[in-house]
Amino acid sequence: MIAVRSIDITDYAAIVTPQSFGRPPRLDWISIADLVIDPEYQREITLRGRKNVRSIAIAFDWSMFAPVVVSPVGASKFAIVDGQHRTTAAKLCGIERVPCMIIEVDRGGQARAFRAINGNITRMHTLHLHHAMVAAGDETALKVAEVCRRAGITILRNPTEHALLKQGETCVVITIKKAISRFGDKAVIAGLKAIAAGEFNEGLLQQAIIWAVVETLHDHPEWLACEKALHAAFDTFDLDDLQREAASAAARLRGSSKVDQLEGLLVEALTAAFAKPKARAR
Repeated sequence: MIAVRSIDITDYAAIVTPQSFGRPPRLDWISIADLVIDPEYQREITLRGRKNVRSIAIAFDWSMFAPVVVSPVGASKFAIVDGQHRTTAAKLCGIERVPCMIIEVDRGGQARAFRAINGNITRMHTLHLHHAMVAAGDETALKVAEVCRRAGITILRNPTEHALLKQGETCVVITIKKAISRFGDKAVIAGLKAIAAGEFNEGLLQQAIIWAVVETLHDHPEWLACEKALHAAFDTFDLDDLQREAASAAARLRGSSKVDQLEGLLVEALTAAFAKPKARAR
């Protein structure tokens, strides 16, 4: 059975509710030809917006189309309060009518509704988007999840401070996705395992560290031959100290990044570690 939850307001502080909730909206299908834009509060569709419109149109699906919020203006027209981009995408697909939620407010009320709808948005963190895409069966998200599973890494569901992360936990998704695309599964899995293997490496599965470690191992495939030897080599230095040293060096050198400096330090440290007989034996 799928685990679901109900709407729960137990932990919310009590509020003083408004004396009036306004006129309830009504729902209807309205011809796109009857929908208009009020430039006093509506945005122009920018170049980025046009790309978004095309993306919606190319993958158009009614299950992902929220009703357009509109308000009556004149005899038979309706001003779009929210949904200009998706309505434009629908028209681009040749669709003539869209589902609308009709609110009965004047022009000032339309502007206030526009501000409220577009301003009171809880932004989706990349972690939330990742888990949603995994649930939706997205190929890329499933790949990231599988690589992390093979590396013994847990992608948390909510953003968490580095200091509170337990061993093997991370909030980094985009960096891992990009690293898989650029360096391949083997280097990413080995890198994630090496970072997490250290006894005191809680909270170090961070963007710069992950990228630097994975790229270093990708550039030196000979270090991937024995996992035990690789982990033993990582035990010969403090990864947290290296990243602080890298950040300090990058701050002093113009044109240098923390990742670049950390990669250089990692190569030096791992070269020295693998040169020791103990590291080779393990």
